[in-house]
Amino acid sequence: MPFNITVDEINKIIIVEVSDKAQKEEHYAALEKALQISSEKKIKRLLVNLKNLDTKGIVSITSAFKFGKILAAENRLKGVYLAHVLPILPQSSKDIEFISTVASNRGVIAKNFTSLKEAKKWLLNLK
Repeated sequence: MPFNITVDEINKIIIVEVSDKAQKEEHYAALEKALQISSEKKIKRLLVNLKNLDTKGIVSITSAFKFGKILAAENRLKGVYLAHVLPILPQSSKDIEFISTVASNRGVIAKNFTSLKEAKKWLLNLK
């Protein structure tokens, strides 16, 4: 499976691990599943680990912009804190940063991190 979702019940964090094999459609599926869990369990902290993602330089500015707009238009993200762990590969990291910026500029509470530990710490410090 191109993504794995777990729930840290103690800390109330939904953790989405995206593999390097994930395609664009699978990112939408991961988002949908995570938001479904968020709604059902009333969890407002979402950690998306994209560390191993390789966009292979094929993410266009237009497609990144569209995905950021989709995130921002998703009503179930209102009030949800979204932490991204950026990919190791520089171009992939830039692609995700752009998507996150587009979403943030439209009201999504999102922040990018280079480590899982930093992302989790930020989420844990939120109420």
